Amino acid sequence: GYSKLFSWKWPSVIYALDVAAWDWFLGLSLLLAAMVFRGPGKLQSCLRSGMLVAGTMCIAGLVGPALGNIDLRFIGELGYWFIFPAVALLLAILFAQSKPVATQER
Repeated sequence: GYSKLFSWKWPSVIYALDVAAWDWFLGLSLLLAAMVFRGPGKLQSCLRSGMLVAGTMCIAGLVGPALGNIDLRFIGELGYWFIFPAVALLLAILFAQSKPVATQER
């Protein structure tokens, strides 16, 4: 009876939590975070586009479990295996280029 709880074979609770974390929560986070980067620069534009593509692919990966074909989850895996690391690199470059904001004392 524990195979439905702790197995990495679909369907199981642990696997469902993994799908929820990577496909739903990461995808939604990327889509919402993309709206923050609206600057005029090319880096912000690439960052926003990358986040939108990666987030959309992650959420599209939910089609697999919904249809009972877990192999379709590969769509989401491509989003967070390949596109998300590129987005993270662009984000690191953007943060390295930005200047710190001076804080005011009260």
